[in-house]
Amino acid sequence: MESALAAAAKHIAAQRYTVAEMACRQLLEADPGCAEAYCHLAQAAIKQHDTAGAERYIEQALACRPTQKAHAGLARAYELRGDLALAMHQFRQSLGLVPDDADSLLGLARCLYLRTEYDKVLALCLQLLALQPDNAAAHTLRGAALMGRREYSAASDAFAATLGRLPESAVDHNNLGLALSADGKHEQAMRHLRRAIALRPAEWNAHSNLLYVMSHIETMPAATLFDEHARVGTLLGAGKAVPPHENGRERDRPLRIGFISADLYQHPLSELIEPIWTAWDGAAQQIWVYHNRRVEDATSRRLRALAHQWRHVDQLDDLALAAQIRADRIDILIDLSGHTGHNRLPALAYKPAPVQASWLGYPNTTGLAAIDYYLADRHLAPHGQIDRYFTEKIVRLPALCSFQLRADAPPPNRLPALRNAYFTYASFNRGMKLGEQVIALWSRILLARPGARMLLAPFADDDARNAMRRRFASHGVAAERLSFSPQLDIGDYLALHHQVDLVLDTYPYGGGTTSAHSLTMGVPVLTLAGDSMRSRQTAALLLHAGLGQFVTGSESEYVAAALDWSERWEELDAIRSGLRTFMLAPPPQLAPAAIARQVQQALRIMWQRWCDGVAPAAFDAAA
Repeated sequence: MESALAAAAKHIAAQRYTVAEMACRQLLEADPGCAEAYCHLAQAAIKQHDTAGAERYIEQALACRPTQKAHAGLARAYELRGDLALAMHQFRQSLGLVPDDADSLLGLARCLYLRTEYDKVLALCLQLLALQPDNAAAHTLRGAALMGRREYSAASDAFAATLGRLPESAVDHNNLGLALSADGKHEQAMRHLRRAIALRPAEWNAHSNLLYVMSHIETMPAATLFDEHARVGTLLGAGKAVPPHENGRERDRPLRIGFISADLYQHPLSELIEPIWTAWDGAAQQIWVYHNRRVEDATSRRLRALAHQWRHVDQLDDLALAAQIRADRIDILIDLSGHTGHNRLPALAYKPAPVQASWLGYPNTTGLAAIDYYLADRHLAPHGQIDRYFTEKIVRLPALCSFQLRADAPPPNRLPALRNAYFTYASFNRGMKLGEQVIALWSRILLARPGARMLLAPFADDDARNAMRRRFASHGVAAERLSFSPQLDIGDYLALHHQVDLVLDTYPYGGGTTSAHSLTMGVPVLTLAGDSMRSRQTAALLLHAGLGQFVTGSESEYVAAALDWSERWEELDAIRSGLRTFMLAPPPQLAPAAIARQVQQALRIMWQRWCDGVAPAAFDAAA
């Protein structure tokens, strides 16, 4: 019996699943109560992505005998199906029988990671590494949890430790690249990302991650960045067969609008999309959602209630996802990720919907010929300036997103400089946007105003803070002029603006939601608007809010404006209260209902062009 079980295990390891299944069934004919045979059948089913079959076999194993291996197998089946609560229960049942089972410890940690419970993940990884110091998967997961806590230096060390054991691990070269980039070390990051691509060129995450990192490099010309996006888009589209779409071509019928994203939970994207979906005309255009991350929180539950259909698709490969979208007869598919994390651009390369567009998630082209349109507005994408850097045709809405005051936003305060008798600049953009030119610009401002201070957030650990102090010190700015805040919950983060007189935007990748948060709290953002969409996000918000005086066009203008505003305290104080009034009662064209109507009208035009057999073309949507 034991030798037969061992043989079945060897067949599974060698991917000889049919042979393994035959061996297990022969064992069960001789002994119908053999729980181990059912466990092997479940393992073979899991390897073949048959989660329903795996669950059935494990339930039979547990009926025979509640072994640790059976609990672990059922946990893995639930995990693959996305039922994290059931998976964690079974992993804990397994650990109750064998507390040091490495696979169960790692499985439980994976589930907790997907639930963003990073402290518990780190504790389990340390427990596992105490048992198996060379467990590469535990090092990798520990690094991912540290990334989640924004401890990028420690995360880099964890991924580097894995590479010390597995130097050809494409996954860990990719992860180390992301950690280094998040810490502002873009050149080092690109070396590891390129190594990941060289090792596994068909793993498209590294391609997207490389483009995302390149978007943050200050010296990267817009034309070069476009060429790289177009190159990757061509690779993604190569060899993809696109059968004719069978959607009915009625110009004015109700439509199915698919939205695909990994960020439909408490995430900046959700802040942009929720008010628009709330005002959406679902009778004219149904909302079908393809969520590519197994996260369930209050935000995702609210969004799911607004959708006609909500599918978790993180377990589907690209071809299966494209097939699902075709089977759902989606008329227009909208990508909300671009080349950000957990995107599904490889599935969109199969053109599963007759019309495809990109919106909100990424201020750059996808580079995919299969994506027809990009939704922007006239401030984000000025006519004649941006189009040449997009493979998509740009549709300009009157406004891209709504101004809506968060219910948990505290009231604005008076300008803190009036109380402090000194001026406080701030930046709340993530560290990967803080390039050397930005630090040099901010240092010029601080050196010209010796009494001014600067607040930086979020900085999670002392390593990151000390590194930033050293970067400013290299330009002559003393450490005591800088203060730092860790990652805060949204309410405390918004209240942090009570300490700030003026926010300084980053360049060339400006703020998006962070800038909107500052305006919510009455704090204007000084920005440098360039010739790319990534550098115009804050400018678009300011221009819609009537604050064009905070938009500059060169480094010298940026520095001069920062110094000028540092002496105009009464005017900044008046703007502070006026911005909250604007957020409470924005102009009608910026209200969520108006944005939803404008988007739906634009989608209807795209659809009618397809019905008429007309090629995609840029157009301006009506107000």
